[in-house]
Amino acid sequence: MSIFKKRRRDPPRQASSGTGSAAAPAPGTDTWVLGSETPATGSAEADPARSAPVPDAPHTPEMPWPPDEHEGPEGEESAESAASAASATEATSGAAGTTPASTTPEVDDSPGSGSAARPVTGAVREEEIVGVVAVVEVVRRSRELPADERLVALSQLDGVTHPEAFEVALAALTHDLSSGVRERAIRVLADAPAATRLEALDIASGDPQPAVRAAGLNRLVGDDIGAARHVLRALEDPDDAVADMAGEVLVRRIRSDPATVWAALKRSSGARRERLKVVLAGERPDELEQLRAEHARSDDPEDRVLAAELVPTRDIDLATQAGLALLRDPSANVRAAAVRALARVPTAPVIEGLRAAITDPSPAVRLEAVRTLVQQDDPAGVDRLLGRLGDPDIRVRATVIEGLERRASRALAHRLIAALEDERLRTGATELLVSMDRFAEPLLLDALADRGGAVREAIGEALDQVVGVDELSRRLTSVDRDERETAVEALAAIGTPAALGQLLRSLDDPDEEIRMRAVRRLGTTDDPRAIAGLRSTAERDPVREIAEAAKEGLRAQDVVVDLD
Repeated sequence: MSIFKKRRRDPPRQASSGTGSAAAPAPGTDTWVLGSETPATGSAEADPARSAPVPDAPHTPEMPWPPDEHEGPEGEESAESAASAASATEATSGAAGTTPASTTPEVDDSPGSGSAARPVTGAVREEEIVGVVAVVEVVRRSRELPADERLVALSQLDGVTHPEAFEVALAALTHDLSSGVRERAIRVLADAPAATRLEALDIASGDPQPAVRAAGLNRLVGDDIGAARHVLRALEDPDDAVADMAGEVLVRRIRSDPATVWAALKRSSGARRERLKVVLAGERPDELEQLRAEHARSDDPEDRVLAAELVPTRDIDLATQAGLALLRDPSANVRAAAVRALARVPTAPVIEGLRAAITDPSPAVRLEAVRTLVQQDDPAGVDRLLGRLGDPDIRVRATVIEGLERRASRALAHRLIAALEDERLRTGATELLVSMDRFAEPLLLDALADRGGAVREAIGEALDQVVGVDELSRRLTSVDRDERETAVEALAAIGTPAALGQLLRSLDDPDEEIRMRAVRRLGTTDDPRAIAGLRSTAERDPVREIAEAAKEGLRAQDVVVDLD
C-alpha cells in the first residue's frame, strides 16, 4: 500500500467583489499527500475528513544514527514503509510530467489578492515535494532497522535534490554504524550544493573505513578548489587505494590550481608519487613541464629535487640540458636526483656527466652514478667502476661488485687481477674475483707464478673460496704433473693450517721439481709441522739439491741444523 495518495490541488484564492468566496478548484490538479485513501474532488460536498489536509509528520530530533545495530520494536512496520516509499517514488516520478524550468516563486499579483506567494523549489512541483518529504520521513523512521533495511530506505533518495534529503543523508554519514549505509549516503550527497558536499567530504575524510573515504573523494569532489585540502590530506592516507583515488581526483577534476598539484607531488612519495607523475604526464603534460621548469630555479632544495625527478624523458634534448644543469646543483640531494633522472636519457653528454658523477664528493651521488653505470654497456664506464672498488663508502663498493658480477668475463678477471696491485682496490677486487668463479680460477692460478707479498696473499684468499683446500688436495694425486705443481702453489698461497697439512704430502711426490717447489714454499713458514717436514726431507731426500734446500729453509727459521 502506498504511503501517499492524490489530492486535488487548489489554485490561489482570489478576491471577488465583496463576497470573499473561494474560487472553484481547477480541474485535473491532483497532488500527493500522506494518509488519504482516494483523490479528493475539491467540491463543497466532499467529506471534510477526507478533504482536510493531513498534518505534517513530526520531525525526528537529532540522535545517534542508529542507536545500535539490532532491529527496533517497529522493525516490521518500518520495513513495510520503506517498501511503500519505493513504490511511491516510482508513482511520483511517473505522475510528474513536464515541469517548468523557472525557479521563480509563483506569486498572484492580481489586484485585491490577499494570498501569499506559493514557492516552488527548482522545477519540482508540489506533488513531488510532498512525495520527497514522505520518503525522507520513511528514512528517518528506519533508524532502528537492520543495516540492510536502512540501506534500502536510504537508496530511495538517490537522485533527489531536496534539502531534507541531504539533511538525512548527512545524518547517516555521520552516525550510521554500517559502512555500506555511509557509502550510500555519499551517493545521495553527490548531488548536493558545493557547501553541503564540502561538509560531507569533511566527514567522509575522517571515516575509519577506506572504502568510505575513497567514495567521498570519488563522488563529492568537483572542480572547486575548496576540496583541495581534503584531497591533499588523502594523498598521505595509509590505504593505497584512497591515496590513488586522491591523485586521480586531483589531476582530473581540480584543474585550476597548479600550486595544489605541486603540493600534492611534494607530499606523496615512492610508488604513490610515481603513479601520480604518470597520471599528470598523461593528462596535463604541458602544465607539468611548466611546474618543473619554474621550480628548478627555486631556493628550496626539495623543490629542485622534485624538479629533477620530473625531467621530461620524452624530449631528449630538453632532458639532457635540464639534467646536466641539475648535476651542477650545490645540493647533493638534487645532484643524486638528477643522476636518477638521467639514467633514462642515454645520450653521449649524459653518459660523460655520469662518469664524472662517480667521483662526486657525496657518497649518495656516487652511489646513484654507480647504479646507473653498471646497467650500461660502456667499456670506459667499467674502468671508472673498477676505480670505485676502493671507495670509502661500503655501499658504493658493494654496488660496484654486485654490478660487475653480472658482467663477469675473462677480460674483466684480467683487469681485476691487475687491480690487486693497488692496495686501495685489493679487497674489492678480491671479493669480485671470488664471485666470478669459473672465469677467475685459471687466471688466479696463473698469476701465482709471478706474484708475491700481499698480492699473493690476496690470490690465495680468493683461491681458498673459489677452489678450496679439499679440491686442491685431490689434485695432488693427479697423474698430470702440471696439475700437481699448480696445486702445490695454490696450497702454499692459501697458507691456512689445513692447506699446510696437505702441502706436506708433496714432500713425497715422485717428481723432483714438485718436491723442490714444496720445500721452498714450506721454508717461508715457521709452523712446527713445516719445520718437522723440512728436517725429515733434509735427512732422507735422495736428491742432494732438495736436501740442501730443506736445510736452508730451516736456517731461515733460525733452526739449528746439525746434520752430517
